[in-house]
Amino acid sequence: MQQAPVIRELHLGGGTPTFFSATNLERILQLVLKDTIVHPLHEFSIEGHPNNTTIEQLETLYKLGFRRISYGVQDNDPTVQKIINRIQPFEHVKSATENARATGFTSVNFDLIYGLPFQTKDSIKKTIEQVITLMPDRIAFYSYAHVPWTSKAQRLFDETDLPSAEDKIGLYLTGKQLLLENGYADIGMDHFALPHDALYKARIDGSLHRNFMGYTTQHTSVLLGLGVSAISDAGTAFAQNDKTLSGYYTALEEYNCL
Repeated sequence: MQQAPVIRELHLGGGTPTFFSATNLERILQLVLKDTIVHPLHEFSIEGHPNNTTIEQLETLYKLGFRRISYGVQDNDPTVQKIINRIQPFEHVKSATENARATGFTSVNFDLIYGLPFQTKDSIKKTIEQVITLMPDRIAFYSYAHVPWTSKAQRLFDETDLPSAEDKIGLYLTGKQLLLENGYADIGMDHFALPHDALYKARIDGSLHRNFMGYTTQHTSVLLGLGVSAISDAGTAFAQNDKTLSGYYTALEEYNCL
């Protein structure tokens, strides 16, 4: 007898799923969870955009078991936001964070990036000082990777607009120092968390796990990636879905998935 798969961890993201309406988010998730068993200690998380995450979406996600949300803040400086084509006022970040917590989400993560064009120590200091006023439970402080041959948005600027390697290290150290001074612990690999957060507790008790997607408190042998370019981990091998929409649809048709 075939056993229904047990879902321990689900992450909706890569891209910005909050571009979908609350109704369509529910429809997608009901299809994903159909004929499965959701583990009692499951962890469901989603990536949201500060500009378009609505209370209706948050309430729908909460009803479906989501308790973690991550916002791609990147940088709050208007000059930096303009050159990377990601305009999102800090007021939107603040509102999205407060709405998530009011809905019942117990963990809010911010993705920040150092090494962006036109970033300075003063600008990144101001960004992090603003972020600290909201005290996200986790912060991922990533290094910017300049790959204009794969990212069209990065063609809006060139290498001369980027900080030097030495300045980039200075940006990271400035941000790290501020985070540590304000109660965050360095989890490792550019990740920081407050002492009440599950990642911090897992690091302390030795149960912290890292897979190719990042840090997690759960250690499962199988990770399934759904959607264009998604990567799966079968425990002994990795497999990536087609990176193009047309190729992905072709694969679905070949395997009678449509």
